[in-house]
Amino acid sequence: MLALRSRHGVLRSGRLMWEGSRRPGDKEEEEALHGSESGRRLDSRTGAFRRAGRVTTFRPWSAILYRLPLILRMSQPTPPELALDFGPRPITCVDVALVGGPAALPEPLTYMVPAELRGQVRIGTAVRVPLGGRQCLGYVVAERETPPDPSPPLRPLRELVRGEPAFDARAVRVLRWLAETYACPLADAIPLLVPERQEARLETYVRLVEGWDGIPSGRAGPFTRATLSRAYRLLVEAGGELPRGELLARLGTPNAAPALSLARQKGWLAEETRLEAARVRARTVKGYVLIRCPTEAENQRLGEKQRAVLDHLAAAGERNAVPQHRLIEVAGAAADTLRRLERRGWLRPVAIPVRRVPMMGLAPDIPPALTAAQQRAVLAVEAAIRRGAGETLLLFGVTGSGKTEVYLRALAAARAAERTAILLVPEISLTSQIAEAVYRRLGDRVAILHSGLSEGERLDEWERLRRGEADVVVGPRSALFGPLRRPVLIVLDEEHDGAYKQDRAPRYHAREVARAWAREAGTTVLLGSATPALETFYAAEQGECRLLELPERIHTRPLPQVAVVDLREEARREPGVVFGATLREALRERVAAGEQAILFINRRGFSAFILCRDCGAVPRCPQCSVSLTLHRRFAGMLLCHHCGHARRAPDVCTACGGGRLRQFGIGSQRVEEAARQLLPEARVARLDRDTAARKHAPAQIIRAFRDREIDILVGTQMVTKGFDFPGVTLVGVVTADIALHLPDFRAAERAFQLLTQVSGRAGRGEEPGQVVVQTFNTEHPSIQAAAQHDYRAFYEREREERRGLGFPPFGRLARLLAAQAEEAAAEGRARAAAALLRGPATARGIEVLGPAPAPLARLQNRYRWQLLLRGPLGSAVPDFLRDMLPALRQRAGGVAVDVDPVDLL
Repeated sequence: MLALRSRHGVLRSGRLMWEGSRRPGDKEEEEALHGSESGRRLDSRTGAFRRAGRVTTFRPWSAILYRLPLILRMSQPTPPELALDFGPRPITCVDVALVGGPAALPEPLTYMVPAELRGQVRIGTAVRVPLGGRQCLGYVVAERETPPDPSPPLRPLRELVRGEPAFDARAVRVLRWLAETYACPLADAIPLLVPERQEARLETYVRLVEGWDGIPSGRAGPFTRATLSRAYRLLVEAGGELPRGELLARLGTPNAAPALSLARQKGWLAEETRLEAARVRARTVKGYVLIRCPTEAENQRLGEKQRAVLDHLAAAGERNAVPQHRLIEVAGAAADTLRRLERRGWLRPVAIPVRRVPMMGLAPDIPPALTAAQQRAVLAVEAAIRRGAGETLLLFGVTGSGKTEVYLRALAAARAAERTAILLVPEISLTSQIAEAVYRRLGDRVAILHSGLSEGERLDEWERLRRGEADVVVGPRSALFGPLRRPVLIVLDEEHDGAYKQDRAPRYHAREVARAWAREAGTTVLLGSATPALETFYAAEQGECRLLELPERIHTRPLPQVAVVDLREEARREPGVVFGATLREALRERVAAGEQAILFINRRGFSAFILCRDCGAVPRCPQCSVSLTLHRRFAGMLLCHHCGHARRAPDVCTACGGGRLRQFGIGSQRVEEAARQLLPEARVARLDRDTAARKHAPAQIIRAFRDREIDILVGTQMVTKGFDFPGVTLVGVVTADIALHLPDFRAAERAFQLLTQVSGRAGRGEEPGQVVVQTFNTEHPSIQAAAQHDYRAFYEREREERRGLGFPPFGRLARLLAAQAEEAAAEGRARAAAALLRGPATARGIEVLGPAPAPLARLQNRYRWQLLLRGPLGSAVPDFLRDMLPALRQRAGGVAVDVDPVDLL
């Protein structure tokens, strides 16, 4: 049968019924048109369907006879490639990805759509569905006209949790690509598009059944009896019920879940799943709207303040609410005055949403004149936006060359095309500065999304994007998944940064997800960096993305002069020195001249570790295979930067009782203290993870430094990129060796990027810049290339080393990590995974390296073993992992998969 649907009618088996008048979206007329329900009858006299007292009129049969030759031609079988289908399909079932469902269900499940919900369930709709004896929350990811064949009887959806779709079919296709590429279930990727605390959720409660006294009867082991007795006490203390997850956590025993299941089977406990409201809601204030105006006689009896209130509301308009505090302010009235007017029927109270604005009161800026190179780059980006072909462009510019201005012009071009855009930054600390620049240039239609916002602020920004009240979103990698409509441009600033790779499932890379959006929606992707990732520059070299260059700084300012200082010589003259003679003298000169300096050290704390000179013992973290770092600012505490373990620094060695404890290594706290001692008159501040822990602290420190209220800024990686401070004329790298010798093939690349980026903070104003790099490895190629500001020399050398090893960009990697509380268990799972994968991997040309202990062999009280898969470019490694995942979960469950890892520690 040929069925041709259009807005005019339906052709079935050569019969065409023309619709005379039909309103889009009218459910009853849709049913008449598509024949989806019974209870209809055709009036043969008028050619109309009658149902529920309503009539849908079709054109007379004479019109159909007139077109009969055409109809007969159309009724012939049509080749599939020419088949047309313009109208809505009768959706009877949907595929639902369960969020928070069992890990054993990596794929969506198909459910029937009940008749009363048809037309309401769409892709992106949140629904409640049954799964076994449970109720689960899921999101519709596909629609079907008929159930899959062959198919068992499908269970129906229970209810809509949220009628408005959270995402669309295009987003689902990108998420499917993400799940396939990074070897994770689609359900694990859904939360990227749906913030947990902003959505309704299902919560299962455990409650006491009346009559049970808390004593298990019949056969029950001693551990089960003890667990159920404790559960009874906890439930009684809580008033008879608790969320199941909370109850399990408070019981804290391995047999808690089986014990509760037994109690439910015996009828001692009951479970109930409820729909809970979102944990974060819109902020509202009380306001009033005018219902009616008083008559002339009524107006005479009103007081002056009452008339002022009514006049103000009348001026605002009948549908416009005015906040209560505003009415009190302008009319000089009291809250009681408003309540009296409400009781008389003139006012109606309403809740007015209030936006929690992250940025306010910023004056617009004046765009500067572009350099010739900037102008070429902007024109290239604008042309790519107009083509809409999903192109990727690499903006490769030296530090201070004006990449940010190119971003702003590109965002303005997206706005001019009445489309939307995304600007990603690697660090939250960078968000405030670049967001202010975008806000000044583009105005209030800019939204900010990052984890540093309060939940309420994040909700408000998310809803502004959903409602179409913002055209540009700024934030770190998670902002890529905001509800922005039809983005035409995605910009990644500092695209080389490892922060764009998510370190937990789903372990995606924002750069590659942006390129997936480009392929799906024709979005232009603009990658910017002074030190592009090796893979990105190689792609540009191979013509996979277009290279745009900014070879000079703005106003042709020179790049800073870099002096490499040998710390071996300095240490021989002054053991334990923090600043060598060159850096000391430069600091004194710059501060005396009223200029600013940045001191970079890639380690937090005061000292890297303390060591007993009698027995050689080093205090180590009991949960991680690392030494503890001394923090002076926390009352002499030893801290683990991985798990947060803390204890007071000992006065004597805990191993031998000796008193000769010595501090080794330098951290940011010690550099800050040394700077204060060297220059007591200087204003010194520190920016690292410790000082940035307080909300808004990074923005406050950065603003103070920009306003010249700080002379010397000490910092870790947070100060190396993105900042433009014209007053900085000196950058001191206290020690450049920390990142050089890590057991990771990207160590040299990271060291070069850090040194180049932090050096680029100097000399951006009228005065020339100076950089002092202190190192024990003066001849290291990364240090030499950074000192010469020569990215291409570093790239060519590193490219050939990678080519010989088959590492990216000449091969594809995946890391499989087994982490367990017992080392034997972690080793066993890693070896089981290697044994399972080695044979099939070899057959596909993929090499299995390992297993072996991870460089960071113990982390947060879990032992870690890993193996690497190394294969050719393309999709061989992801496809292989996707095929092997079911067997991998069964034979070596608990092994985390990281495709294209950026960190092998």
